[in-house]
Amino acid sequence: MENIFLIAQIIGFCAMCFSVAAWQVKEPRKIYALYVPSSLLWSLQYCLLGAPVGAIISICSASKDAGLAFADPKHKKYFLCAYLLLIIIFGCYFYQSTISIFPIFAAFFLNITILLTDQRSFISRSTIISQFCFIYYNLHNDAWMAMLCSCFVILSSIIGMARHEKWVIGKCYKTFMPSIIKSLFFTPKSRALL
Repeated sequence: MENIFLIAQIIGFCAMCFSVAAWQVKEPRKIYALYVPSSLLWSLQYCLLGAPVGAIISICSASKDAGLAFADPKHKKYFLCAYLLLIIIFGCYFYQSTISIFPIFAAFFLNITILLTDQRSFISRSTIISQFCFIYYNLHNDAWMAMLCSCFVILSSIIGMARHEKWVIGKCYKTFMPSIIKSLFFTPKSRALL
């Protein structure tokens, strides 16, 4: 049993490497192409850890990303709608407990932003919400590499928002965290939808 856990973490590390490589690429099609092996490895990790909803969502994600990488960009809404429908159907079918809902929410929040390419602040905040859902699910299923990857995504999103939205961040320990929270949740309406 301990060997399976260790193998799952190694597979998760490999999946995280593909994810990190995807973040370094600029072209959307190549990003989606790199997410295909990443999602398949996440799926294998979840299977080994006994987390069927995470495994199914990862397989559906690999299919969706393959479609987005190789199909005509004007068809992306069809791939996305099919993906969202599949994760809801499979999520309900493989439902085990309340924990099973979190990866469904995470996948929904993360992927609905694909249609909103011009809403950068909404995309970043939706990504952060999705990653907190994934962290909770991964923590419950001992998917440590997936949890670490989610933390990287949150940190990267916050840094990106701070740069593009030109956040004013406090310089001392008393004002640093409050200024981050204020910028994250209370940005002017001209720069954010939330």
